[in-house]
Amino acid sequence: MLVTPAQIAVHTAILANRGRRPVPRLLSAAGAREDVGTGSGPIPAQVMETVVNGMWRCVNEGGTGKAAAVEGFDVCGKTGSTQTIGRETAERLGRKVMPHSWFTGFAPRDNPRLIVTILVEFGGMGGATAAPLAGELFKLYREKYD
Repeated sequence: MLVTPAQIAVHTAILANRGRRPVPRLLSAAGAREDVGTGSGPIPAQVMETVVNGMWRCVNEGGTGKAAAVEGFDVCGKTGSTQTIGRETAERLGRKVMPHSWFTGFAPRDNPRLIVTILVEFGGMGGATAAPLAGELFKLYREKYD
């Protein structure tokens, strides 16, 4: 599977907004705007709430995303790790597998105002590297705007 951080952020926003699709845009150095496609179909409300609940638990009930938690901000998130080659291939080539570290999330759980998606290349596990970075961003946002 091949995805970009922008695609993950868009899909996280769809979940955070309970199905309402954002229209993301990227700004270039010249100021030109470019639409980013999402390619997602509708998600049933019950499924969406189950996923949001799981994302909340990942951060707030001792899951792998606990390093993204911010007191009183009700962060929801999901950690992950990906690799560019499989372990068997790496072993055959005599290479060490160092996964990329992922975290995507939003806050607060109800009426979200912020989406954070982080990818740290060769950063290891998502809960150890990307989630703490996301937690810092959520904390900075809350201190400045909440």
